[in-house]
Amino acid sequence: MTLPKRMSLNDALRFAEQSRDWISRTLGKQPEPTKLVDGSSVLYHGRLHVVHITGGPRGIVQVIEGALHVPGKPEHVSRRLKDFLVAEAKRELASASRRYADAMETKFTRISIRDQKSRWGSCSAGGVLSYSWRLILAPPEVLDYVAAHEVAHLREMNHGPRFWRLLLTHCPHARTAKQWLKAHGREVHQYL
Repeated sequence: MTLPKRMSLNDALRFAEQSRDWISRTLGKQPEPTKLVDGSSVLYHGRLHVVHITGGPRGIVQVIEGALHVPGKPEHVSRRLKDFLVAEAKRELASASRRYADAMETKFTRISIRDQKSRWGSCSAGGVLSYSWRLILAPPEVLDYVAAHEVAHLREMNHGPRFWRLLLTHCPHARTAKQWLKAHGREVHQYL
């Protein structure tokens, strides 16, 4: 639980106790974490890919015919795979953000990649775009939509009619991508 600065620990504990049933139901809906072993499956670009541990001390993760080939010892698979996915997410989100910033005639100051649990992306007043690395697990059009959404906030820092008009002008698949996130968002948090 994250506490607001003005809340005491006793108030937070009281709130948690009063919300016990809701917390239990919500946690019960969370998918079991997927263990990464040779032969397990992981989402990448919206499709399941089989993890194949190649062994050997060196090398890079490679995507070959529906499989993620991960070098190294089995105990390092999670870290190596996550490092690869974070780097891919940053590369693709930076590209999509630049493309939409040019199209919407705006600029951002930098991009930050995080493991956000409650947001897919955010835009600060200073022009910093923050994204969840887990967007690389979603179909490409979903990652594209979140980039368009956050870049649109550089022009409209709200979700009013002008924001949606701008977003849908540049990203007509926004509604279907948003629906995918609503339907599959929990699924992408079961990995790593």
